[in-house]
Amino acid sequence: MRPFFARRGRPGGGPGTSQPCGPCRIRHLPAAPQHKKMMQFPTGEDGPHATLPNDSPVTASATGPAAQRQAQDRRDADRSDSERPESDRPNLFFVGLMGAGKTTVGRTVARRLHYPFFDSDHELEAHCGVRIPVIFEVEGEAGFRDREAAMIRELAARQGIVLATGGGAVLRAENREVLKARGTVVYLRASPHDLWLRTRHDRNRPLLQTEDPKGKLEALYAERDPLYREVADFIIETGKPSVAQLANMVLMQLEMAGFPIDPPQPASAPQEASEPPAQDPNP
Repeated sequence: MRPFFARRGRPGGGPGTSQPCGPCRIRHLPAAPQHKKMMQFPTGEDGPHATLPNDSPVTASATGPAAQRQAQDRRDADRSDSERPESDRPNLFFVGLMGAGKTTVGRTVARRLHYPFFDSDHELEAHCGVRIPVIFEVEGEAGFRDREAAMIRELAARQGIVLATGGGAVLRAENREVLKARGTVVYLRASPHDLWLRTRHDRNRPLLQTEDPKGKLEALYAERDPLYREVADFIIETGKPSVAQLANMVLMQLEMAGFPIDPPQPASAPQEASEPPAQDPNP
C-alpha cells in the first residue's frame, strides 16, 4: 500500500512596480527580460500577425470568486507579515502538476501557520493585467516561462511565506535551485487520471486545450514527476484525503522535521462549562 507521504533525502534548507506594455496591456515584471516585440502572434500556422486590441484582455481585477480569493489572500498576507519575527519565518513552497491542489491546500496550510499565501500564477496575472491563457497566446510558452521565473525569484526572496508554484515551474533549473535554496518544498502528487478528473472542465489551462487532454497530462507527468521529486523535501499523495486532511498531513510532516509551527491560540476568555467548545473553522 502506497503511503500518503514520503520523506525525501534533501535536508531542509514585494511585488515591484509594473509598466503597461504596448497595445495588448501585458505589463512587464521588474525582473522580466526586455520586451522583444513579443506582443505579436501568428493567426495561423504561417498566417499574418495580429495584435490584441486595447479592450481584449480579461484583466485580473475581475469580481468573480477567483478574484475575491486573491484579494483575501492579499489581506491575509498583510495581516500575517507582522505576526512573527521575520528571522523566524522559513518559506514553504508547493510543487506539483496542475490540479494537484497546490493552491487549495497551500492556502489552508498558510492560514494554519498564520503565514501570507501567494500563488505564482495569480501574482503573475495581477502584475501582467491578463489571464495566463492570454500570455501564452501572445508571448508563447517561452515568454510565459520567462515571466514565471522572474515572479518566483521575486516571491522566494521574501521571508516566511507559503507559495503555490505553477505546474511547469520546475522545468527550469534556475527555479528548482531557487526553491531548494529558499525554503522547504512539498510535492503534492496525484495520478494523471485523478488530475484529468479534476481539470477536464477547466478552460484556464492552456496546455490542456488539446484533443487529448488526458494523454497530455500523462505526458506532462512522465516529464515532470522526476523534477518534482528532485526538488521536494516531502511527497504528499493527494488521491483520497480531503483538503483539511492533506493540510494536517503537511503540518504533521513539517512539525516532525522541525519546521516552526505555532501552537493553537488560546481562547480570549474562559467559556462557561455548559457551552460547547468553539469549532476551528479550519480543521
